[in-house]
Amino acid sequence: LFEINLDKLLQAAAVHTVKYKPVSVFGEVQRDISFAVEKEITNEQIVLAIKKSANSKLFKGANLFDIYQGEHIQDGFKSLAYRITLQDETATLTEEVINSEISSIKSGLIKKFPAISFR
Repeated sequence: LFEINLDKLLQAAAVHTVKYKPVSVFGEVQRDISFAVEKEITNEQIVLAIKKSANSKLFKGANLFDIYQGEHIQDGFKSLAYRITLQDETATLTEEVINSEISSIKSGLIKKFPAISFR
């Protein structure tokens, strides 16, 4: 046999209210960047560096979509390609703003990983 305290159960359920955010009428923009980094550098380190150097209002994500290690890459390095997603929820992004954001991300990666080389 067991006993259920219904008051505590209902209180716990009431704590989690569902929140929603309206879908933006302004579309996302995606840009790809690729670069070579030392093999020891992890995806987690790179994504964290991208997040830190990006404008938090515009940055929506960075997804790794390609890894290459082969004959055209320097020994001890790997080539990575990331898709960067940006979105302004209050206006349409212009090429100037997008390019500025990508430049900021690249600068942040260079600062964090000095041996990085962009393709």
